Amino acid sequence: MRRQKTAAPYARCYVEARDWNVGGLRTHSLSYKIKPTRGKEHEDNFSKTVKGLMEKRYEANDLRKKGEIDKALGFYRELLGDGDDPYVVAGLIYCLRKKGDFAKAADVSARFASKHQNIPWCKREAIWALIKGKLDKLGDGASIEQICAVAEEIYGFSPIDINSKWYVIKRVLKSARADRRWDIIQTWVDKIDPEQLSAVPMKDENGREGWSDQAIWHNFQIRSMLEVGDKNQAGLLARAACARFPRQQKYFARLEALVAFRLARLLEAEKLYCEICSKGKPDWWMLHEYAETLKELGKKKDALREMCRAAASHHKLESLVTIFHHIGLLCKDNGDLTMACNHFLLYKFVRTKNGWSIPSEVEKTISEIALSEEAPSSLKDALSICRNFWLTMAGPQSKLSSPPTSRKSREALTGRLNLGPQDRAFCFITDQSGQDYFCLKDELPENISHGAVLVFDAIPAYDRKKGRESWKATNIRKAADS
Repeated sequence: MRRQKTAAPYARCYVEARDWNVGGLRTHSLSYKIKPTRGKEHEDNFSKTVKGLMEKRYEANDLRKKGEIDKALGFYRELLGDGDDPYVVAGLIYCLRKKGDFAKAADVSARFASKHQNIPWCKREAIWALIKGKLDKLGDGASIEQICAVAEEIYGFSPIDINSKWYVIKRVLKSARADRRWDIIQTWVDKIDPEQLSAVPMKDENGREGWSDQAIWHNFQIRSMLEVGDKNQAGLLARAACARFPRQQKYFARLEALVAFRLARLLEAEKLYCEICSKGKPDWWMLHEYAETLKELGKKKDALREMCRAAASHHKLESLVTIFHHIGLLCKDNGDLTMACNHFLLYKFVRTKNGWSIPSEVEKTISEIALSEEAPSSLKDALSICRNFWLTMAGPQSKLSSPPTSRKSREALTGRLNLGPQDRAFCFITDQSGQDYFCLKDELPENISHGAVLVFDAIPAYDRKKGRESWKATNIRKAADS
């Protein structure tokens, strides 16, 4: 019987190679598969194979260092095999990353790099490949579970480099904050020592200084502790952060005030919020929290004033729906049913515009207090009425102690429209004397164009950005001859 020939199996040979590394000359073992032969032919084949493989490896390394990525990539792919050479794996990942092929780089990392975690270069390349090829590919719609899964995969390589560690952690923290997963935030802030982070404030494209990495870390730590940890300790840390990060003092003072509110230390919270909201231009949500504190203390008129300040200082209606509802409730408690109804209708119009459901209790309240047939029938009408109320209640002052304005409203003024940039929500009307009147584009008549002549009324306002009195145009309509 004739014996069937079988393909000769591949044998694995181990060779010693030397590489210059940061620490000097290092010796390590590499394994390659070669086809065995017999006798003299075997020795020659073995010698030539090993020599050829090592020459290709060195040539690939030289090409990579020279920036000839395409050529180096071909050699690395040829040498990859089972991925037993950590420097071939690292070189291949490096080249793929340089070419922007992060998905393939991440795939090579997942398949081969885990068995070379003792080689710093290989580990570093694998980590950044997974960051760029997997973590960054998860868009804003990715769930926190997806982001955590990739982050855990990256952490399986035990990153040492502070930049890669913080990059991964910060992505998890931001996603968890959006989902209000404070338990996840508390877990991940503990994975890094904040003292290793930069204390230098980052700058935007205009050179303005912002938050440092250390300040960002402390903000996440304190907020998560406030929500799911020791609130008293969160308050102490917030107070310490006020002194440590003076540029973000307002935000850490707000956290200290929020701790006091959550612990029912209302007088302490009132004092802290008053100090915050009396300086500069407070954020609308800080004013809202201040108003909630005043309401809990039974100071409903003061609470209404701060709610109106909050509503007047922000133009994104979707963010303000809760405030509209709260203003309506306060107006109802104060006996102003007409203005309460106006705010409930504004709340309803905004929710309807965004496709959100209307709570049954709001519908019921509107039907109960809708006393006038002249109630606003559209979002635009309701917004105009409510804005005038906010400005009247809040006053033009930038500080709580400022006296109310004595200026009177103006009627039937004429001016030309200056629309400004298309993506800006506000614009100006300039009268014949050169006086500018601030107005919002959604309050303009329909089919209006830049330079159109308009007739309008004006109410006193206050430009918080410039710290001076100003005017706001209301009841805007087209001029008869335009």
